[in-house]
Formats: sequence, C-alpha cells, structure tokens
Amino acid sequence: MSVNAPDYALVALEDGAVPFCHYENPRFGAPLPPRWMAPALLKALVAHAIENDVALTFLLGEHQPPGALTRLISRIPHNLIVPWALRDAHPGAMLVLTAGDRDEFVSLTSN
Repeated sequence: MSVNAPDYALVALEDGAVPFCHYENPRFGAPLPPRWMAPALLKALVAHAIENDVALTFLLGEHQPPGALTRLISRIPHNLIVPWALRDAHPGAMLVLTAGDRDEFVSLTSN
C-alpha cells in the first residue's frame, strides 16, 4: 500500500514576497510599491484548491495584502509565511528572519 502525499502550492501574493529557502528576491524590502496578484487569478486559484483538495501556503512581503486578496484567502484553510515585520499582524504564521533580523531571533519564544 502506498501513501499519496497531499497536493500543495506556495502562492506569492506580491512580487516582493519574503524570500525563503535559499533564494533571494530583489524586490523584498525594496522601496517600491508592491505589485499584487490579480484578484481574478487568486479567485481561480482558491477555487481550484477547494475543488481539488490542494493545501495552500501564502507568501507575504512587507505589506499587508489589500482587502480583496485578504477576503479571498480567508475562504480556504491556509498557512502563511511572513517576514519578521508582519509577525504581530499574523500570529501563528511561519516567520522568515533575514540577516537584518538576526538579533530579533532571541526574542522568539515558542514560534
């Protein structure tokens, strides 16, 4: 008997999404306004995930997503990967610390 791994997808909601897992994103932390995923695309992605039992993890940059995107992601159970700067806005999210955040690491207790 084989066990099938669940399907999952990582979804970068903006072009400045937090870099993780050994890749760099030159737009992360850049003084540019974020370019967000189109709501119609995210709506289709969420619908596909619901219909096909796909687990979603959303990547955020240093900005809170606009209301339309927030409402769409709230339609489905999901995980978030966020930078240290958004830790208070998203309790329970997976945090990514950059080199500039390394001194903040000592303040982490249970996350």
